[in-house]
Amino acid sequence: MQTTLFPDYFALDESCCLHRAEVVMEKLAQIPLDFLATNLERNTVLRRLSEIGITSLADIIRLQRCDVAEWEGVGPFFLHIFDEMRQEVRLHPEHLIEQWVLQRASWIFPIDDSIDDPWSLYHYVSPSTSIDTSSFDTLEDDLMQSIRQVEHTFTHLILLLKHRHPNKAAVLHRFLLQGLSSDVIAKVLELPSRSSIMRMIEHDFLRPLLAGEEVEGLRLSDDFRQSLAALHSRLVFQSTTVLDGLLYMSMPRFLWLLQLTPMLRTQAESSWACDFIVPRGEVLLYRSLLHKVYRSLQLHPDYQDISSLLHLGSFTSESISLTALLSHHPWIERSSRGYRIMAEQLIYDFSRIGRILLEADRPLTRDEILMRYEQAYMERPLSLSMSELSKRFSSITNTQRGQWWWKKACSSPKDDKKSRSTSCLEPSLFDSFFC
Repeated sequence: MQTTLFPDYFALDESCCLHRAEVVMEKLAQIPLDFLATNLERNTVLRRLSEIGITSLADIIRLQRCDVAEWEGVGPFFLHIFDEMRQEVRLHPEHLIEQWVLQRASWIFPIDDSIDDPWSLYHYVSPSTSIDTSSFDTLEDDLMQSIRQVEHTFTHLILLLKHRHPNKAAVLHRFLLQGLSSDVIAKVLELPSRSSIMRMIEHDFLRPLLAGEEVEGLRLSDDFRQSLAALHSRLVFQSTTVLDGLLYMSMPRFLWLLQLTPMLRTQAESSWACDFIVPRGEVLLYRSLLHKVYRSLQLHPDYQDISSLLHLGSFTSESISLTALLSHHPWIERSSRGYRIMAEQLIYDFSRIGRILLEADRPLTRDEILMRYEQAYMERPLSLSMSELSKRFSSITNTQRGQWWWKKACSSPKDDKKSRSTSCLEPSLFDSFFC
């Protein structure tokens, strides 16, 4: 039977041709009859075929012309349309299968990389760029795999959407993959306004997909939608460097998909902070939390449990934001005993500045403290907050505006000779706090 249906296949090895014909017939059996309904004349013929139980393109191939000619009410015009459709399926079965895969078939994403299937969707929509996984650490493989899966899934969706809804795909491609703003896209595509762009992206594409609905026959699996929520939680307060491995999307657009945004360093934080990932619309709240936690851990260099940090704001022990900060901050050390600052200079900044004031024989201004710090340690402190320093060391007082002094038990700023007495000199900060 395959010899008469697919004569071109038998120009190759016989076993290969038979196998190919079987695969083609299996694919044609999955394509419904209405796929050939391109005009009104065909609709009439297809309606008559469906009434007798013909449901797929494979059934049309198996149906003989002589049998159709014997049906009641079938004339030359009916047979002509039937022969035209049957000949189209016989001569170009692979082209019809490819059109069905790209334009009409329903798909659940993410798609599998099925090498054995010659009509696997992965072959048509997968970008040609290969991924080198050797550069990723073993400990980060799980997170990187999740990031790459999300990026590839939405890339596949956009590339397949080009065959089903070119106008919508053009907007999504420029916004998500090229990173253009909605204003620029509206000008390039001559659309009325940026609001129409965002309506098409959010209301017509993203929200239905995330709700589990179909968009142009495409749908996200339940497991994948759950993994998106899990990835959102895992990325909060991570450094933006975890997204350096993105291949097709820019970092801001990838975060936009997950309802996240980068919290960039301010000028005051440029020497000690890094760019973090936080929920969209909550940058100020998370920046305030970051500063409070940082100050609290710096004032208490020993390990602290999460209960001792609850006073930092309206956060509870179940707060995702506080837990994410303590779990993901690259300079916070985590152990069974609690949390503490890991960076050595951040731990000892207060102690070094306090030692400078302790060993000084007079009150010092801010510039004098910085100068002595640089002379002693060959670097500038990452931060200098005298109010926070006074909270940690109660002996530090503000004698005059802009001047600070370590108040000793038996000396004052005016008693220079007594301040030099070794009997009244307190031990250094390293001895008193780190013995």
